[in-house]
Amino acid sequence: MEPAIIQIAKVESTIAIALVPLIQRAIDQSSDAVSVQFVLNEIEANRAILWYVQGKAGAGIVVTSLLAQGNAVDLFIWLLAGKAISAQAQDIQKVLEHYAKTSGCRAIKAVVTNDKLLSVLLNKFDYEHAGHVVIKELKNVQPFS
Repeated sequence: MEPAIIQIAKVESTIAIALVPLIQRAIDQSSDAVSVQFVLNEIEANRAILWYVQGKAGAGIVVTSLLAQGNAVDLFIWLLAGKAISAQAQDIQKVLEHYAKTSGCRAIKAVVTNDKLLSVLLNKFDYEHAGHVVIKELKNVQPFS
């Protein structure tokens, strides 16, 4: 089976139901306190892109967004999860790089909050470690919806 990497711009209800477990796993592995519905809304509003990956190892998802930083734009990997991510890393990287270049991006970036994901990005995706993110958790904050 050849790997399939599909960009999903609009999430139909049947697709959303099938991808909810992967989206939830990606959220659980991230530092974002968002809901699956928030992610789906961002995709529907074209503020995020859902990439569905299907390969021999199973399925996976990558959620990206374009972020303006000064006069430049970067492709930001927001969420990712699934067995296919590591197994299909080179194919995913080619697709994301092509998309980033055609979108005028200067770089692809990700904030990594777990060691397994860091290992995948550094070893399989050929990213470089460019620093640390320091976070101060705020108390008594209303969830963003």
